[in-house]
Amino acid sequence: MNKKLLFSLTGSLLLGVTSCEVSDFISDTFGSEEKKLPEEIADAKTYFDQYASLEIDYELIGMHPGVIVPQWDDAIAVQNGEMVSINVPLFTEATYSGAFYIDRANPDETFSTSLLQRLVIVKYLGESNYNCYVSTIIPDRDCASKNRAMISRRFLSGDTATTFSGTVIYSTVTTNYTVAVERYSGGECIESISILNPEDAVIGMYESMEQIIGAKEVTREISLMSRSGGEFGGIQLPGVTIIGTPGGSGGGTPSVPSLPPPPDPPFPNNPTPPGSNPPVVPPPHSGGSSGGGSGSSSGSSSSNDPQEYKYSKTDKLVTKKKSIPIPKQTGQNCVTNILDYLSESYFEFDASKGPFDFYALLLEGKLPGEAGVSIENLPKLINHFFVAEQNVSNFKQAIDLGYTLVSLRRIASSKDYHCVLIVGYTQGGRYIYVDTSTAKTYTAPASSFNKYYTFIIKGML
Repeated sequence: MNKKLLFSLTGSLLLGVTSCEVSDFISDTFGSEEKKLPEEIADAKTYFDQYASLEIDYELIGMHPGVIVPQWDDAIAVQNGEMVSINVPLFTEATYSGAFYIDRANPDETFSTSLLQRLVIVKYLGESNYNCYVSTIIPDRDCASKNRAMISRRFLSGDTATTFSGTVIYSTVTTNYTVAVERYSGGECIESISILNPEDAVIGMYESMEQIIGAKEVTREISLMSRSGGEFGGIQLPGVTIIGTPGGSGGGTPSVPSLPPPPDPPFPNNPTPPGSNPPVVPPPHSGGSSGGGSGSSSGSSSSNDPQEYKYSKTDKLVTKKKSIPIPKQTGQNCVTNILDYLSESYFEFDASKGPFDFYALLLEGKLPGEAGVSIENLPKLINHFFVAEQNVSNFKQAIDLGYTLVSLRRIASSKDYHCVLIVGYTQGGRYIYVDTSTAKTYTAPASSFNKYYTFIIKGML
């Protein structure tokens, strides 16, 4: 249901979460005179007050906080390199809790925690352009808490000294489109996907974000509170969509970052002519990062990077029917090479006459070694020869049932994908896959693979 988005800047109407949080908020907001804010926070507030003067139709898609009251007196500014991040606590209309997978490869074990949402305003030193985001902080099992104040103390956006373990989601403030998802372990950013990063391919991006978050269920609570703290009413709304995409739950991927329209002029003290959009400032990085300022998961080695596989007795591997060497591709024919290896090793099918290359030629009009197989034709090629299921959410369950999986991995520093065959998993939750570009076997986490273009192979036709 659409309604006008409101930002409560004066505190005339309070929308709350718990009685103890409401009483604290009321005393802080109405029981004292307005404090003089530090310059960088005051400037951010001036920007946001102008931004918040907008009225825009919106829906409660994703994990929208609804009406928000920024608590500027408690805002904290953090500098990381050339970026300044203003972390502003929020009093929100909607609050969220959820159940999350302890091990993303094992759907049977979950933990519960509250989620914390905070306003984050970012700019580069010496620049006048601002952008603002809502950060949703999801601690992992060891940091999980029902007390949002405890969660707040564990993580600040832009803080390089954090020891936080968990996931952080950055979304646009008005329309609540998901912009970036980052996963941390002991303060290290180990996985990161952003629509503002040109190296992160668009196809399957939101599915990959959902894999990183690893949510079984998230619930929303809306509670209306009067200025004096009297409760108007509370509503529980289950079935929350985790990732907010353009057009609500059924929206497509935007061709450009779906940032809300800026005020006119676009930003305070901005030399950019009215009506044009200034450069977008991305969400900040925190902790030790595996990437640069764009949010890329490429760069220095992290647990998200492929690692050459070393056999262990505790590993789970799909049983082969025939042992053959891994073929090494000579061009862009990774798809047909993988299907050759799959059919011979796991179904004892004689692929020597090149049936996969021939059918790919019919689909593409070129030999697969010259142009590869397009994403559009990949399902047609696989379903012509195999009994397959596309868009896999549980890799581990498929392997436990004795099935291999044909999947796509993004090539570093490229928008292209590379076809691989997932054949097992390790005790540590990484997935074992065959790569014909090197004729070797590697391991990587589930989030490294494009879930939408992963196929469970149940048999041959």
